[in-house]
Amino acid sequence: MEQQGGGVDVPEREQAAEGGSVPPGAGPGLRVSPPALGDEGYDLELSAVTFVDVAGVGVLARAADRLGPGRRIVVRRPPAALPRILATFWAGLPGIEVSTS
Repeated sequence: MEQQGGGVDVPEREQAAEGGSVPPGAGPGLRVSPPALGDEGYDLELSAVTFVDVAGVGVLARAADRLGPGRRIVVRRPPAALPRILATFWAGLPGIEVSTS
């Protein structure tokens, strides 16, 4: 397990997303894909994330806040702590939608 700055732990990957190997020392990947939502925002798949703290969620909240009206980040399959932290510190933030499926 490797800790990333900003309070997020992601297990190290054995292979790159496109089938190649990850060079030694390369950090874990994070996939953010706009195509699913287009101009509305971003789709953030977090199923590989094992830990997130207030600092990590704060980075996400600030990013969502800068998106502008009508745009959002959809967070899919986050660690259990993420929705709780959002509800505690950023309740009602319109720029983030959490999907557990």
